Amino acid sequence: MLFKKFCRQPNILVVTLSISLFLLTLSVTLADISTLHLDGDAPIGVTANHGHKAGDVMFSYRGTVIGWQALQSGTDTLETADVLKDYMLAPKYMITSTQMYSAIYVPHDHITLMAIMNYREHIMQMEGSYQQEGGHQKQSVGIYNLDSEGFGDIKFDAQVSLLKKGHLTLIGNIGVSLPSGSIAKTGDDGRMLPYPMQLGSGSYEACPGITLFGTKEDWSYGSQLLSSLPLHQNARKYRHGNTFTVTAWSTQRVNNWFQFGGRLLFSHKATFSSDPELNQNRSPIHQIDSQGNTQLDIAISTDFMIPTLTRGPLQRNRLAFELQIPVYQNLTGIQLMNRLQFTAGCQFVFR
Repeated sequence: MLFKKFCRQPNILVVTLSISLFLLTLSVTLADISTLHLDGDAPIGVTANHGHKAGDVMFSYRGTVIGWQALQSGTDTLETADVLKDYMLAPKYMITSTQMYSAIYVPHDHITLMAIMNYREHIMQMEGSYQQEGGHQKQSVGIYNLDSEGFGDIKFDAQVSLLKKGHLTLIGNIGVSLPSGSIAKTGDDGRMLPYPMQLGSGSYEACPGITLFGTKEDWSYGSQLLSSLPLHQNARKYRHGNTFTVTAWSTQRVNNWFQFGGRLLFSHKATFSSDPELNQNRSPIHQIDSQGNTQLDIAISTDFMIPTLTRGPLQRNRLAFELQIPVYQNLTGIQLMNRLQFTAGCQFVFR
């Protein structure tokens, strides 16, 4: 059901996939792929995962669609009717699409600099009800559609090679996120939209991490710990919770132009802090204590090298896909369950 909703949503991701697949077919037909070689790239869902050669410049695009559907509190599923006994509205589903653009410059073999910006679109469907005496609700009265879109927060990241021994490389990730995304999006009725519909955190965030990766023959593998630590309350007097993600992956190269892989991803996000401006009784997602979660996902990925049709500085073109599915979720408060995440991306390296 949620996948059908994805298909009905107009999204630049669909156009990008169609163009990318066409270019892949054309380039494989016209070019000699025997000279190409996949360099053990991590799955496309992993960022800032390995260094490059001095002088390299890389541009990349990632289009991601994430779907949430059905209500859950902790590890227990809930019915919409039960939630409407205590709230005016209950979320039914949400779809988020993100177009992420990044640029990388390598001033030194041991230092990689990266800038990331993204454009987001949120679509949420809410169900409302009448209010009866005693503060409880009855009888559904219809569906409310909410949407917001715009640029999110901008991130700058530096990857510093700390140690290289044999097939293994250890990298330190030093990043900062700037509060460029709006936290004041409103609906058609002028009401402030709930937290998941906003585009940014509203505060500066430190984003430290560490990455270990290696290659051996046709295999590549690695693990990464990343964090996002808001440094202060934002203009609306709340602060996002600290976020930690740990992922481990492995990929196998089938030939010079194709590889597949898989990974595990564990993430934890603390709940928000401080007093919000939103009406706490409007819906569960209007509450600051219904934002945190602990989640374990599995993902499968495929990577293609796209041959260049002419010789020149454009040396490596990569087209990649990843499907990510949660296998465990523990949600703080009442929230929508994460159902799946699909990412498609392309990368172009100039040398």
